[in-house]
Amino acid sequence: MDMRVKFLKSGVFNASRVTGGPYITAVAGVEGVVETVAAGILHERGVVEILGVVKKAEERETKDVADDAKPVSRMNKDDLLVHAVEKGVTVTDEMTKAEIIAALDAAEEPDTGGGE
Repeated sequence: MDMRVKFLKSGVFNASRVTGGPYITAVAGVEGVVETVAAGILHERGVVEILGVVKKAEERETKDVADDAKPVSRMNKDDLLVHAVEKGVTVTDEMTKAEIIAALDAAEEPDTGGGE
């Protein structure tokens, strides 16, 4: 079973009681779905607010993000933070929109290797 949560803090958090357990990347103010045990642990640590249990229909429901995707130039800061986290780009709440867009652009540039 999964839980719907709202992240209260941004960062990468250990969602286990053991070192090296599953890590969750969170952006403050964003809602998401987290496995029940991890939600409980993150709640104890003040990282999430639990909003409720995900119903079976919600678990199966998927959305084609490409249909709703808008260019980063038209995203607000919260959307940019979420987009960056989804792309695996390291960002912080303190960054400006321009800095987040630059980090996204840099992550998409091909690595030319150059060293050897």
